[in-house]
Amino acid sequence: MGPMEEWWDQLDSATRQWLVKNPGCVTLPRIVVHAISTAIHEDLGEDQHGQLELSDEDRQFIQSRAGQEQADGPGIGR
Repeated sequence: MGPMEEWWDQLDSATRQWLVKNPGCVTLPRIVVHAISTAIHEDLGEDQHGQLELSDEDRQFIQSRAGQEQADGPGIGR
């Protein structure tokens, strides 16, 4: 799996919105991991509980997107 920035546009709007509304999340819950895996057609290497720890790079990217949405208003994450 490459950096989130590379496959962000493949995610559905609900998944992008969840990520933007939870920019401090370090570990993604399994339902979000499943949505991402389905969207990008790739195994993400989740843990035994179906969760995935985000890289520092991915967390920074999400925080940047969340900041853009706050500045631009709703819709930027869609």
